[in-house]
Amino acid sequence: MTSITDCCLDLTFIADSSGSIDSNHWVDSKQFAVDVVRKCTIGPYDVRVAFVRFGTNADVRWGFKKYQDETSLTTDIRGVPFSGGGTNLRHALYVTRTRVYGSGNGARTGAHRAAIILTDGWIHGATNEANDCKKAGIRLMAVGVGGNVNVARLQNIISSRSDDYYSVDEALPSIVENLKKICHNTTRHPGDTSK
Repeated sequence: MTSITDCCLDLTFIADSSGSIDSNHWVDSKQFAVDVVRKCTIGPYDVRVAFVRFGTNADVRWGFKKYQDETSLTTDIRGVPFSGGGTNLRHALYVTRTRVYGSGNGARTGAHRAAIILTDGWIHGATNEANDCKKAGIRLMAVGVGGNVNVARLQNIISSRSDDYYSVDEALPSIVENLKKICHNTTRHPGDTSK
């Protein structure tokens, strides 16, 4: 599997830390994020990573400006604590769209935008916010975590029902290939003035 290089990508992990995700699956989600990061060239002109954790509420653990190297980024991903609570993906998507990708918060003009949602899919009321994210140019992908994933609900919020849903055990090669396609075979986010 090749790496994601020569790519201006603002990538967000939206990780479910609710009570329906047990602590072992929380560790699996974080390890998956680390594995994806290890396949990327991290830097100010390459891939930058934000992290949103959600349970009953969502919080931006960090935005795109914080990390410019893989080592400190992967260390902090591993250190994000489990929160428990409800499964409020709607709020997580809202926070991602308005705070992570919002004007003045570090998202780059012209960068490709993608978010990987790591969850068991037991979500309610997130469709409208997912549509708002997609209208804002954010490619939504989902990775099913745990033994009882609600695939149908996840397929209702992702950008492409056929290309953007993955099981955590099989996802890494496919996600990396999909991110490479986003970087090299699509137009950039509206407002792009770069080549």
